[in-house]
Parts: sequence; structure tokens; C-alpha cells
Amino acid sequence: MTDAYSYIRFSSYAQTLGDSLRRQMKAAYEYATLNNLTLRDDFSFRDLGVSAYDRSNLEKGALSIFLRAVREGRVKRGSLLLVENLDRLTRTATYKAVALLGELVESGVTVVTLSDKMVYTAESLQDDRELFYSVMLFARGHGESKRKSELIAASYAGRRLAGSKIICNIAPGWLLKDKIAKCWLLDEAKSESVKRVFGLYLAGTSAHSICQTANAEAWPLPSMRSAHSNGWHVSLVRRVLKNPAVTGLYVERNGEEHPDFFPAVLSYGEFARAQVTADSRASFPRRRDNTRFNLFQGLIFCGYCGATMGYRDHGKKENHQMGETRRYYCSAHVRKATTTCKCRPGARETQRNLITGVYRLIADSITSDDELSRQNEELETARSVLIKVTERHARILDAIEYSDAPPKTLAPRLAAVEKQLEEATEALHQVHHRISASSSHTLDFDSVYDAISDALVTLDKSPEARDGLRLTLQRYVSKVYLYGREGLAYVVFKDTKEPHLIIASDTGVILEKTSTGIFHCVRPLLPK
Repeated sequence: MTDAYSYIRFSSYAQTLGDSLRRQMKAAYEYATLNNLTLRDDFSFRDLGVSAYDRSNLEKGALSIFLRAVREGRVKRGSLLLVENLDRLTRTATYKAVALLGELVESGVTVVTLSDKMVYTAESLQDDRELFYSVMLFARGHGESKRKSELIAASYAGRRLAGSKIICNIAPGWLLKDKIAKCWLLDEAKSESVKRVFGLYLAGTSAHSICQTANAEAWPLPSMRSAHSNGWHVSLVRRVLKNPAVTGLYVERNGEEHPDFFPAVLSYGEFARAQVTADSRASFPRRRDNTRFNLFQGLIFCGYCGATMGYRDHGKKENHQMGETRRYYCSAHVRKATTTCKCRPGARETQRNLITGVYRLIADSITSDDELSRQNEELETARSVLIKVTERHARILDAIEYSDAPPKTLAPRLAAVEKQLEEATEALHQVHHRISASSSHTLDFDSVYDAISDALVTLDKSPEARDGLRLTLQRYVSKVYLYGREGLAYVVFKDTKEPHLIIASDTGVILEKTSTGIFHCVRPLLPK
């Protein structure tokens, strides 16, 4: 018996409540029974709620799986594909639809449309009348979908012109629909969750840690389907962090942007700063210690051979002969690649001295104002905001210049973006001004040292403090070369490639007295 495969599709999930699914299944079963075919129920294909106009069923739906099976030879030549109509297969442009039908029949698959009992094969399409008939059906299906798409787009445009803020039923989960006022409102509890996500992330907390905190404290989920959710997960945190709708921006499917469309949860500057932070973390090694005690992960290297310095917690202190349980070690020595780097300095002592030394070197750039202590980050964020707004402004100008009849909606959008451009330019100017003014208002080292000492006291108790300190170190430091025997380290900052020698242990010395009574500077060689 010949194998037959059914393909069932409709565009909206709402159609599952109607008769479409039952009707298509019944037609396929009756045709297979009447023609003595083996209907492969174990290998049937359904695209329920999947569009054929935008090629979703062809690119990522069940039909794409059937086509792959045909191309790989897993569907035998002479098999039948049963569909209700040709437009169930596709409603894309007519020439592409005809090419799809041609590929199927050339692969030996017979396409049967159950509504009109038409049978399409490579031989039957040699008949011009049958070919023209299929072209007509494809053209009609594409035309209907195209007209429907244009009507929906016109409806959305009309609502925007009428001042309605609700032009779609899908919005971020932290919003509520006010049908009377025809606008979106903030859900206070859910929007507060969004603010806390960004606040922790900008303070140095990872998406995984934010997820754990949110579940432990039962934060409201910023999701439309929160009642059916199993709680916070990492991908949800990352989606929130990447969603420009937190600034009020609405982006249509065609890429058209509408600033100030939704109520804003955060300023554009805060959102841009989060994107800059995410980009800087992308190339940074992910954590291997859940306790987050290794503040220099990915930054610290063996000064003798240049290999990465590993970090290990040996357990309870009373069971460890060297006293401190958390220690650094040369990864090359552990792999037996070298035998000269045997020193394993204590991590807490090393980190305390390194952090103090690092902050001693950058003390001149730390100002008394907490906002100015993030000057580099502010400057990078301000530049990023200005670049993005300038690009958006250029796109709108291009749309006006190259359109014979520019849409009326472009005028208010242009005015809004020009205001943003003016604000972004002024913000960058203000950051430059504050940086210049702050150069003569730096703290003395005693204040810096006291602040660092306070931070070090809380490191053992607060994972959030460790995350924040690690993020600060990552922002300034490029590499640290550690010399365990001498108790010294070279620190290389990101803005300069010149290494700075600092003390890395309580016994480390930079000035050493010789037998003749003359002091000389201890400077170990950097690894090649």
C-alpha cells in the first residue's frame, strides 16, 4: 500500500476552538480509506497557529521537517501529501509557492488537495492548464493574506493617529491594559521587580544570582502568564535586561520604532548602561565558585610562567595544614607542565593586599561624589546613548528623504528623536565637564583605604558585596601577575599597558636592604 502523509495548518490558535482541525483530519482519513492508502499517523505534520504568509511553517514549522525528510530520502518516492487546499502549504509570494510545489513533485511526492480532489504530480504539471490553475490558487491565497496584513497595518496606524496607545494585545508583562482610557499602565509590583533586576545587575550581580534572589524573596513575575509560571529563571532575567520596552520603546515587527509608547520603568541611560555592562561581561570568564570568593577570576596569572592562577577551597580551616583554606595555585604546575611554580599563597591575604594596592593606584581617579566614582562607566554609557539616538535620527531622515509621500506619523517621531538627540548630547557634555572638574577634588588615600577596609570586612558575609567589588576590578584591571614567593604582583590596567608593582602578601617587600646597607627595589621579571 502507498504511504500517505497529512499536513494540517491554520494561522491562529483561536481556530483550535472551531472546526478547522477536525475537518482537515476527517478529510485526510476519508481520502486515504477510499483510495486504499496507508495514512502515516505516526508521521503526520501539523502547524497549528502558524502563519504560511511569512513562511514560518516553511522555515521553522512542521512543514520544514517534512521537506527535510523528503530531501534526505526518508519519504519514499510515490508517497502522497494530503492537504485541504494549496494555500495550507504556503501563502508566500506566488513564484515561491510554485517553486515549492515543483520541488515536492520533482522529489516524487504527489500532492493532493482534498477540497477539490486535485492531484499534482511532475507529469500532471506538464499540462499548462493544470499549472495555471495552481498558480491562480497560490496567487489568490497570497493576495488574501497580503490584503489582510495591509488592513491590520492600516488599523494600527489609524489607532496611533487617533492617539490610542493600545494598537496590539501583546505588551511587556509589567504593564496593564486600561481599555477605557485606551492606554497602558504600569503594574507597580511587577515594575518594581524590573527595577530590582536592573539595580542588582548594575551593582555586579549575575543573572543567575538575581534569579535565585527573586525566587527566594518571591518577587512578582513581570510576565503576562505569571499565574501559570514555575517562578523566575535565568532566561527571563536576561530577556528583561535586553528588552528596550523598559524605556517605553515599542518596536513593530517591521522594525519601526515608537519612543515613549509604553510607560517607562527606567531611563534610557540606565538601560544603555546595562547593555554596556552585559557587553563587558560577555568576554569575561563565568564563575566556577558558587560562593563568589574568587574576586580575581579571569584576571590573575602566574608571574613566573604566565599560566592562569587557579583557585581552590580546601574545606574547614582546622583540617588544613597551611592555615588559610582558600588558596591560589599555578594551573601549569598542577598539569605538570612546569615544576617551578609551587607556591600556593592564601587567597584572602592575597586579595586583601591586591585590592588595597589596586585602589592605592587608582585613588586619584576616585572622587568624593559617589556618582563621579563611576566616571568611566558614565562616559561609555553617554557615548553609547548618543550613538544609538544618532542612528535612529538618521533612519527617520532617510525615510523622509526617500519617500514620495512620507507617513504623517514620521513628524512627531522625528520631533521626539531630535529631543532625545539634544538630551543625549547635553548628557555627554555634562559627563565630560564633571570628569574635568573632579580632577582637583580627589580623596586622600586614608579615606580610600578606610572605604576598602570596610568593604573587605563585609566580603565574607555578603555575596552581593563580592559581586560588586569584582565588577569594579573588572572595569579597571586587565591582568595581575602574582609572584607568590616574593609576595609581590604586577598590575596592568586597561587604560595603560604599563605594569605597576604592588605588595601581594603581608610579608612582601618592594625595598630590600643589601649586605652593604643600601636599599634596592625588588622587581621580578614579567613572564614572556
